[in-house]
Amino acid sequence: MLPKAITSIKARRPQLAVSLFENSSDRLLADLEYKRLDVVIGRVTEHAQHHLFDFMPLQAEPVSIVVRAEHPLCQRLPGLGEIVRWPWVLHPMSSPMRGLFEVALAEAGVSSPRNVVETTSTQTTLQLVSSSDAIALLPTSVLKTAISAGKFTALPLVIGEPLGYYGVLTRKGEEISDVVGEFIDILLMRDDA
Repeated sequence: MLPKAITSIKARRPQLAVSLFENSSDRLLADLEYKRLDVVIGRVTEHAQHHLFDFMPLQAEPVSIVVRAEHPLCQRLPGLGEIVRWPWVLHPMSSPMRGLFEVALAEAGVSSPRNVVETTSTQTTLQLVSSSDAIALLPTSVLKTAISAGKFTALPLVIGEPLGYYGVLTRKGEEISDVVGEFIDILLMRDDA
């Protein structure tokens, strides 16, 4: 969705400078609050943020437990107690995705993994998973092209509730510039051109 929207806005405005920063929603929202970003695609991470930001939903975001295609766990259906003994690549504790994972483990009575690399970089996560026996929790949407290429497999395990909707976040009560408004319309597929 995002690359398509960037391509569309750049086709309309070739001289527009677009800077894209990837991070967890909590960190992106801090940058939005302090005006280091114009718009965030993410999710509200705390109830108090509803007073700070306007939220326009885009779509739900299911997550998958991901391993490289040749991973030993692909040969059988592992349980939660088994997968936490493997190395993991996870978002930091403050991220919604990590919170979902930790709550699901606690509800199942399973300890958190001890061998963890923390990163918000999807590219780094995929590289670490593809070159080792590490496991990652990633948005299912990230894997559609990677899985179709045969590099990664989603294990048939469900971890907690879905993350819910992610969407477009802007600062509440502030006027949005024409170009940011146009970009949001493209993301929401409301543009008339």
